[in-house]
Amino acid sequence: MNGEAAKIFVPQGDSGPATAARSPPIVELAHFLVRALSLSYGVLSWTIVTLIFSLLAPLSLVFTPISYLLSPVFILVQALLDVFVFTPYAIVAAVARNLYPVYVFLATAVICALLLGFAARTMSSVIVRVLFTPRPKAKLPVPELEPEREAPPPPEPKEKEKSSLRTGTSKTRTRKRVSIKDERDR
Repeated sequence: MNGEAAKIFVPQGDSGPATAARSPPIVELAHFLVRALSLSYGVLSWTIVTLIFSLLAPLSLVFTPISYLLSPVFILVQALLDVFVFTPYAIVAAVARNLYPVYVFLATAVICALLLGFAARTMSSVIVRVLFTPRPKAKLPVPELEPEREAPPPPEPKEKEKSSLRTGTSKTRTRKRVSIKDERDR
């Protein structure tokens, strides 16, 4: 066979050059399965929603009068939520949104100050260690410690000294009790 017989001849139309070959059958089967699954999903979901609404329809007959009876409670709960939850949240969110740049600026300044302080402390300790290196201490001989002896008792005072000291009996002084009337009379 020569090279020209092996080529596939595809006629050119008015729209430009045509594609040379069709896609494989497995790709067409995959496209068909995707279309079929999406169509069945749509039908199935529509059926389930319709079934749920038809089953819940009798509940709406009961729910409507109950909702009318409980409407003051619903309005009170909604007002309380607005006052105590949603409005404070909106205020805090607005303040946080407006103060965020200030927070970022101050936090960055604090972090930079911490880093600068740490660097200064480190540099000053390095300079102190370099300039004021500790001199090696000469090892002094340590005398061996002897066990402690009991201290001798104090010397007894002589006879002349004893007379000048207090006698062995101690006098206890009693306080004089004075009443308030006696104080006034004096």
